[in-house]
Parts: sequence; C-alpha cells; structure tokens
Amino acid sequence: MKYWIAFLAGILLQAGCVGFTYGQPVDTAAQQIAEIRNKLATAGNDSAKAYWQLDLGRKLLARKAYDEAIALLRQSLAYQERVKDIKAIAKVKTNIAQGYNMKLDTKNALVYLEEAVAAAEKSGDKQLLSMGFANLITTYNRAGLTAKGLDNAQKLLRLGQKENDPKMIGTAYYYTGYFYHLNGNMGMAMQQYDAALRQYEAARDTSMIASLQINIGEYYSTSGQPDSAKVYYNRSLQTYTRLNDKAKLAALYMRLGNLYAAGDDTKNILALSSKSLSLARELNDTELMAFYGFSVERIRCAELFRSVSLVDDKPVLNTEQRKILVDAIGKMETYAQDYRKATVNYVELSRMLQTMSYVRQAMGDYEGALNDYRAYIDYKDSFASADNLKQFVAVEAKYAFEKSRDSLRLKEEQRRIELEKEMELNALRFEYEKKRALAKTEVERKELLFEEELKRKAIEAEYTRSREVAQTKYEQGIALAKANEEKERALSLARLRKSRNTRNMSLLGAGVLLVLAGIAGYGYSQKRRDNRKIADEKKRSDDLLLNILPAEVAEELKANGHSVAQQYNNATVLFTDFVSFTQVSERLGVQDLVNELNIYFTAFDRIMEKYGLEKIKTIGDAYLAVSGLPVEKEAHAENAVKAALDIIAFVKQRKQAVAHGLDIRIGINSGSLIAGIIGVKKFAYDIWGDTVNTAARMEQSGEPGRVNISESTYELVRKDFTCTYRGKIDAKNKGDMDMYFVEGIIHSNN
Repeated sequence: MKYWIAFLAGILLQAGCVGFTYGQPVDTAAQQIAEIRNKLATAGNDSAKAYWQLDLGRKLLARKAYDEAIALLRQSLAYQERVKDIKAIAKVKTNIAQGYNMKLDTKNALVYLEEAVAAAEKSGDKQLLSMGFANLITTYNRAGLTAKGLDNAQKLLRLGQKENDPKMIGTAYYYTGYFYHLNGNMGMAMQQYDAALRQYEAARDTSMIASLQINIGEYYSTSGQPDSAKVYYNRSLQTYTRLNDKAKLAALYMRLGNLYAAGDDTKNILALSSKSLSLARELNDTELMAFYGFSVERIRCAELFRSVSLVDDKPVLNTEQRKILVDAIGKMETYAQDYRKATVNYVELSRMLQTMSYVRQAMGDYEGALNDYRAYIDYKDSFASADNLKQFVAVEAKYAFEKSRDSLRLKEEQRRIELEKEMELNALRFEYEKKRALAKTEVERKELLFEEELKRKAIEAEYTRSREVAQTKYEQGIALAKANEEKERALSLARLRKSRNTRNMSLLGAGVLLVLAGIAGYGYSQKRRDNRKIADEKKRSDDLLLNILPAEVAEELKANGHSVAQQYNNATVLFTDFVSFTQVSERLGVQDLVNELNIYFTAFDRIMEKYGLEKIKTIGDAYLAVSGLPVEKEAHAENAVKAALDIIAFVKQRKQAVAHGLDIRIGINSGSLIAGIIGVKKFAYDIWGDTVNTAARMEQSGEPGRVNISESTYELVRKDFTCTYRGKIDAKNKGDMDMYFVEGIIHSNN
C-alpha cells in the first residue's frame, strides 16, 4: 500500500512564475469603469479615445468582461498602428494577449504576445521587452511548450546580461531552472536556481528570493533531504507571512505537508493541504481552489488506502471505504473540470487524470479507469510529444553553443588581437626610428633595420598563433554543442519510446489495469536499475574523461560546455626521451617493444601521480609532463625534479632486471606557458610556449641517466638539490644556455 500512498499523496510540481498580474477591489472597480466610460464618450480626439479605450479595456479584464475588453483594446490598437506608436502598440497587444489568456485561448494569446515582443524590441524599451519575454515564457509554460519557453528564457538572459540588470538575469535563470525542474533534471535545475538566487540577492528582491526558496526546497525534498527542504520552506514561509501573500502561503503549506509523506503521516498532510485550500477560498481563486481541492481529495484517498487489505494484489474495499472513494472521485471530477475551465495547464491536468485513473482502478471501475488513462495520455502527449522533446533538445544545444560562442566572442577577440598587434608594431617602429636617428654609422642603421624586421616577424607570428587559438576555441564550441545535441536527442528518443511502450501496454484493456499497481512496483524497481546503469555509465564516462583531461579542465568542460586555454606563469616542464631506442627496437619484436614501452610509461604515470604532475602526452618514445597546472603549485619545480630522479632510479632498476633495458635522458625547464584543449574532434589537452621548447632542448643537450635542468629551474630548486654547473651549452635554435645536472636531494618540504 505504500505505493498508493506515495503516488496519491505525492506533491504536484507548481513553481511560482512571474507573469500577468492584475486585479483590484471589486467595490471600487465598478465606479472607476463608469467614470472611464464617461471620459471615453466625451473624448475630443482619436488620441484621447485610444487612451481611454486602453484604460477601460484593462479595467474590464479585471472584471472578467473579456470579450468587451478585447474589442475596446483592438480599437485602441487600430489608432496606435495608424500613428505608428511602437511602444503603445506593444502595451496594447500585451493586454489583448492577457484577455485571450483569461479566455483560455492560448493560440491567439501567443500570437499577440509574439507581436508585442517584436514591437517592444523595435521600440528599444528594455523593460517592456523584458516583461514581454516573461509573459511569453509563462504562457508557453502553461501550454506545456517547454522548448519555446526555454528559448525565450535564454533571450531574456541575454537581454539582462547586456543591460547588466540583476532582476532580468535572475528571472531568466529562474525560468530556465523551472524548465529543468519540470523535465525532472533536478541537478541542472538547482544550478540555475543558485544562479538566480545570487542575482535576486544582488537586487534585494525579497519576494523572488522567497519564491526561489520554495523551488530549492522542492529540490531537497525530491532528493530525499527533508530537513534541508524544511529549512528553505520555512525561510520562504516567514517572508510570505510578512508579505501576506496567500497564494504563495498555500503552495508552501502543501509542500510542507508533502514532507510528512515519507513517514506515511497522512493526517498532517491532510491538515496542511486543507489549509492551502482555505487560503485559495479566501482569495476566491477558481484555479487554486480546484487545484488544492483536488489535492485534498487525493490525500483522503491515500489515508484510506493505508487500511485497505489486498487479495491477490488487488485492493478489497468494504462498504464504508467504497462510499468514501465514490465521494472522493465525484469531487475530483468536479475539481478537474473547474481546473480545466480556469487554466490551460496540460501538465497538471494530465496528473489529475492519472490520479483518477488509479482511484477508479482500485474501486473496480475499469472502464472509467481506462477512459481517464487515455485522457491522461492525450494530455501528456500534448506537452511530451516527439516534436516538443526534439525542440527542447535543439534549444538546449543551440544556447549551449551560443553561450560558448558568446564567451569566446570570436570576432571581438580577433579584433582585439589585431589591435594589440598594430599597437605593438607601432611601438616597435617608433622605438627603432629613435635608435636609427641616434645611430652614428650606416652599418649601425642597417643592423637596427635587420633587428627590427626580426622582431616584427616574431610579433606577427605570435599574433597569428593567437588568432588560431581563438578560432580553435570557436570550432571547439561548435563541435561540443553538436555532440551534446546528438546525445540529448538520443536520450529524448529513448524516453519517448519508453513512454509509448507504457501507453501501448496501458491501452490493452481493463485486464492490464487490474495488475497496474504490480506493474508500477516493477516499473519502480526497473527505474532504479536503469538509474543505477545510467549512474555506472556516467561514472565510466567521467573516469574516461579524467583519464584524458585534468580534473579541473574536465569539470569546466562539463559545467560550461567548453574550456578556455589559460596562461600559467609558474610551471615546470619535464621532457624525457630514451637513448638508442631505434637500435633496441630493431632487436625486439613489435609486441615486445610495445610491452616494454608500456612498462616504462605506466611507471612514469604513477610517478607523475605521486608528485602531482600532469601528463600531457607521449610522442613515440618521448614523454611530456608538466608541474604547476591546471592548479598552480608553489613547489612546481621541486616536484618535477623529484619525479625526474624517480624516473632515473626506475630506469636503472629496469636496466638491471632485463637484458634489453633502456637508457634515458631527462630535460627540465621552468617558466610561463599556455595550456588548454585543442582540436574539434578528439579533444587533447596540450601546452605551448618557449618554456616547452626549452625543456625539449634541455633533454637533447643532456646525457643518459642524468637530469639536465635550465638556469630558470636551477634558481627555483638550488636550495633543495645538489646540482653541478655544466657551463654554457649550445642548444639547437637557442644558442648558448646555462645548464645544470641534478645530483640529488639536499632538502625536502615534504
């Protein structure tokens, strides 16, 4: 029976949304309407008439005289369109859409809202545009068209970021979180809610902070953390009690009641949901009265089912229990009809029908249960169709890409690079013009010209590489967005197939409904198994990603959809290469050679892990690693040298153990470099810069079984290691460089 209680007493998702707000005391409204009618009748010109038509239309909407209101608003619109007052057009169309929304004519409401947003955008009024996006989101959401809602939430986010308006940004994050919430992705929803909360706190918007606390509480409730949920619900309760917001208080009492469901405490659930219903009646809100009234009856049924016995997994009802259910299902039907008349909210309607189907099944009314279940599927399909799922995935992928594109700002970045290059070249030209002017001989001037040309080419080469890096980031964003889109499309299709299979099974007839509770139990177990499989697959995927990328970069990639290459000023590069590898490879077979390399590189990997170095790659028999990134470390040079000495020790040990043991050279250099992901197909984390090239030269200039370090590394480790100065050694393409052999450790911070 716990299944019945958990389902029937479960709370329905109803996040508070910013949207149309209207209403005033009825006793003064009639007098105001009469006064406006008189002013309209005596208006001396079309402009005044249009103004009073708009004002009267708004007042009539509040009195629920929708048809007359819409007619007056259209008359006002005709004038505004004639005089081309774009801002007024946006306002009037918004009010017309409000009228159609109240008439539950979503189609016409959306037409006018889309036109209102277009006019607001043309007018340049950012606040009007923000309100238009919010109204569109609310209307699309109530119609179950989550993809369209998400699209407009992202538009609102971009507008808020452009205007640097925390309320706009917060509202966009709020709505985006709600869409993830509605689609069951509570982890993503929580990320968006956290972002929204920070914005609303910056704006000091007490009401919206409290609204977010309800949704955050919902997250903790569904995550099995009732104590945390209660904390957020009670914070919100304090705010809305102070604000005397009865609609929000009603929602909170229902959610607080839901926290008792885990302990099957239906008495407290019923008491709190009845409190919600009382508040809805105080508000005289038909939609809320129907919603909470239905919830009270659902919980009454849950309380009854605690005492129902089962025979062959079928509930057996006595006369009194059947009478209670007959009364409950009658009230549920009435509430569901009232709710359908008051709102176009396919999500909640589908849940009501699903509940009634299960209650009828328990009563033995299999024909009625089947009819309710069919209606539930029809409503559910209206917002969970393949098209809507596909649209939702496409919008997610589109804005994931646009977010990465916006953050990269490819064009702006390229313009910035070009400007910096021109500034540097101009500075270079000015510097050498001064030097040439001071030169005493023609030979000196020619030398200066040659020197300037070399530096100019170096600058141009550096900025060419910077442009290529920016382009790579851009292409990476495209590839990642496409990959995410394909992944989400596959998941959506899988969910859709599963939904269709469930529907087809349910429509086999009343015989299937007889064992529906058992199927539901199995479905729950299957879902848990599926969730475990998904979790295992996710872990394998994460482990694979961590095997390819540094942990911090992998997390950045998963969180933001992209990873930005960064400059590190304090890093140490370690480069190794086996000596006479070609000759050894000629003596060994292919498989033996691969096995031998695997033994060496596996040992090197463990050494890198021991000292916190990041393995970058292997190139044939060469091994490249770096210390001091992606998280900077003060002892980066010391750790790299320790790792190098461990490698030397292992190689010596291996050489003694096998006849075909190898010798190795190791080079180390410290300095600044750039690190990040390159490529658009097979992502690879790599490092670039002169520091890397110099490390390679240290290796090439070294000796077998020795660790050769540069001057820059020596300055960082000379207090910790015994080193032998080798003098200035000619390094390929680098000229003479100071080099040192590391002999051993003289001090350790570990």
